[in-house]
Amino acid sequence: MDTSKIEKTRKPHQKWTYELDQYLKVGVRRHGQGNWSRILMDFDFDGRTGIMLKDRWRVLLKTDKVG
Repeated sequence: MDTSKIEKTRKPHQKWTYELDQYLKVGVRRHGQGNWSRILMDFDFDGRTGIMLKDRWRVLLKTDKVG
């Protein structure tokens, strides 16, 4: 089998909306930072994973958009 011709398939990048950011903020207030799997159960994050939530939370913290 020639593995050089196998391409990795990735989903296209999904933008984070204001609404999704609000869901994330509410989820962190309810369950605490780090409980990404519990937060995922509360809201529909359009197929995002716990790792994606963690990464977005770090961006929000870094840009002072959490408050």
